[in-house]
Amino acid sequence: MKKIVALIGLAVALALSAGNYRILFNASLSDGKLGLADSLLREWSTATPDDPELYAARFNLLLNRARTQALVLSAESAKDGDQWTLTDSAGNRAGFIRGETTWDSLLVDSAFREIDRGISAFPDRIDFRLGKAAAAAMAGDWIAVIGTVDNLLDRDAINRGHWFGSDNLVQASADTIVTEAVYERLCDLYNTESRSVIEETLPLAAKAAKRMESDVRFLNLAGGMNYGVGNIDSALTYFEEAARIAPHDGIPLTNIAYINYQKGDTVRALEICRKIQEGGYDDRSVEIATQMIGQITGKTMPEIEVHILFLLSA
Repeated sequence: MKKIVALIGLAVALALSAGNYRILFNASLSDGKLGLADSLLREWSTATPDDPELYAARFNLLLNRARTQALVLSAESAKDGDQWTLTDSAGNRAGFIRGETTWDSLLVDSAFREIDRGISAFPDRIDFRLGKAAAAAMAGDWIAVIGTVDNLLDRDAINRGHWFGSDNLVQASADTIVTEAVYERLCDLYNTESRSVIEETLPLAAKAAKRMESDVRFLNLAGGMNYGVGNIDSALTYFEEAARIAPHDGIPLTNIAYINYQKGDTVRALEICRKIQEGGYDDRSVEIATQMIGQITGKTMPEIEVHILFLLSA
């Protein structure tokens, strides 16, 4: 519970102010005392109605009210996270129990409307925007994630990276914070493995790759998204640019080799794979290149798993 009680304030590492109301309010959220938090919030709103931190407080309280955790019995194993395996009297696997989080969509929408009011009043508060994006990702509202990150990039261009955090203090290292937050949210969108979500994300991925043009991670990610929805030529363009700006990174080269292999240009694919084998690249890229050479030359090798090729650079 404590991991999500205050998304704004955790999105950027910022110190709390000395205001008694905010200290007591955040403590009550951390302890799960939502009734007390609500009472404190009403008193706080009466005492200092123009305090910008009230937007974050109302947002966080609504999110905590929207979130419910429950144990779920399932016949299918979860892709990740902790779970308990159930067995029958013969010791055979019978199912799984795991904790799942559900969200009240009406309360989530109310939280978003509240923080949108804060963003409208204080458009350069980076914590407001990052908090909304993180909450949208947790709630699985992918359209809200896309829109929030897109607006963040637009505002970053307007204010030239001059952002404010809690108590309207200038945010240090804002460029790094923006870059890492955008990358994290794009990874969330990519990891949905939903074709419709990824197709909706493509314009944002293109914008981010252009804005962060020296960061190979965004090029690899945009390439992987395009490949995943069948935009092979666009994917190849991104990977080639990634290989150009990061010539010692094996990931874009393995992707380029694989796409050429799939397109039937085995000569080009072999050329790239041998370059990877001989060029001192990381072990995983060499392993993938060796697998591709085996496939192309007809030697008995394990089938190449496409998803492995689109792991993202660190």
